[in-house]
Amino acid sequence: MQSIDFRNLVGRRHATEGQSYPQVELVHAQTGIAAAQIEAALVSRILGSFNHLLEEQTAAPARLLVAGASMHLARDDDTVWCAGIGSMESMSGVALRRLDVRAVRGPMTREWLERRGIRAPEVFGNPLLLLPRLLPGRFRASGRRPYAVVADPEDFSAELPRSGLVSSQTPWNIYVESIVEASFIVSATIEGLAVAEAFGIPARHLDGDGRKTLELDDYAFGTGRERQGSGRSIQEALEMGGMPPPALDEQALLDAFPIDLWRDARGAMHDDAAS
Repeated sequence: MQSIDFRNLVGRRHATEGQSYPQVELVHAQTGIAAAQIEAALVSRILGSFNHLLEEQTAAPARLLVAGASMHLARDDDTVWCAGIGSMESMSGVALRRLDVRAVRGPMTREWLERRGIRAPEVFGNPLLLLPRLLPGRFRASGRRPYAVVADPEDFSAELPRSGLVSSQTPWNIYVESIVEASFIVSATIEGLAVAEAFGIPARHLDGDGRKTLELDDYAFGTGRERQGSGRSIQEALEMGGMPPPALDEQALLDAFPIDLWRDARGAMHDDAAS
């Protein structure tokens, strides 16, 4: 069976006889290959449960913001499922009037939207926490390694270990496998925390310069926790130990998935033909 390259699934549009057809484009935060591929894989699994595929003709073109700090990439009339705001600096030039919000990362993102007159439900969470449910049996925590660090060299080049380093540029399956083989995760990304916590692996955020406090707070609050501190170094993060485990209403997050974006394509085609 031919393998699927999820990089080609994200936001790709096929041409049919020189014409592009309407599809749903996934919009991801620019945090590396692994997170975008995981998000595409999870969306594909959810769609499969409804007998739909990610790449198929839809009733109308749409953009779906999925997870991560991707809200600064939003455009009016986009649909939002689990996306969040980044730093206040990244959001400073964002002017939005209309969004179809189904779920957000946490209450801080919801508050930011509500202040701008955009309604957002109190449905919170990161879909990466759904990995064991949507891909049952694919990955199992082994604890073969005492700890691993999820970060990129450009973030903490002076401190990163030579072994046990997991890069966000790693293909998604290797990324997840590298995380679940560790007994503890120190992560400079929210995505790394979510993957670890999905499999019950204790984790602590690494934030050497304090730039990602807002993202961490939003993630923590959205998963039923109080504000969590970050380690300013790997050693400090290890000494702090893991955060309390997340509390997530998985079914509410799945129920909020915008399957309607993929439905009724044939009805729309017949309507167009009739007109």
